[in-house]
Amino acid sequence: MDSFIDELPKVELHLHLVGSASVPTVLELARRHPAGNGVPPGSGVAPGSGVLAGSGVPTGSGVPRTEPELRAFFEFRDFPHFAEVYGAVSALVREPADVAELVSVDNAVCAPGQDSIEDGVTIPMADLHGPFDYHLTRKLCGLADEQGIPFARDVFRYYRSDAAAAIEAGAGTRAALVGFGLDGSHGWERTHMDSLEATYNLLHAWLQTPLTFAKWDAKPSGKLRDFPSSKQPAPTEQWVPLSRGEHAEPGDASPGSHWPPSEGPQI
Repeated sequence: MDSFIDELPKVELHLHLVGSASVPTVLELARRHPAGNGVPPGSGVAPGSGVLAGSGVPTGSGVPRTEPELRAFFEFRDFPHFAEVYGAVSALVREPADVAELVSVDNAVCAPGQDSIEDGVTIPMADLHGPFDYHLTRKLCGLADEQGIPFARDVFRYYRSDAAAAIEAGAGTRAALVGFGLDGSHGWERTHMDSLEATYNLLHAWLQTPLTFAKWDAKPSGKLRDFPSSKQPAPTEQWVPLSRGEHAEPGDASPGSHWPPSEGPQI
């Protein structure tokens, strides 16, 4: 039995992915903040020390400003070097305008009363903190549908995702969550390769798209009347009761209605 378990394919499921940003994004941040080696308030870097506060991990001399040097910087030699890259890149995120969209990746527990699926990616509409960004979430659902990626929507009423920390800290960013189906969270965690593949494929598709509202999201704020929500209509919307009682099945979905409606206020 021991040899059988040893030979099974394994993957680290509960590893929070931090410090993973694309080379073009980091280059733009480095150019936006030429004094990026400074210490922004709340960055986690102890002023004047060059280390992550409370960790003793050095942040190094900063982020390279050329693409070849930056790509070499991202070739992790060991864990201390990874921590150095993480500290240096995190210090470049200095103001709300630096992050326009944030998609957190976490587990989607398959359990009674939940709609999370074992063989696809789950796109939650909300968690314990509250609803995720309406437009970014719908964009992810649309991408999954267009790419033929199996997905399900869900609501995590008793679960707080990592995206909530950024929102509660005041980040002015669109935030969404995707998750792979999981059993045994924070224990003997088990998942399905199809679910990991679907989650990867959705993230891969999203990373190749422009911002949800590229022109609007290029600035940290704007006038409400200029918000382009009507530019992203849904062909149909289906509504089902959220309450399930004792884990009962939800009611039948409505047939949906076309948007925008032919009558009533137009956005």
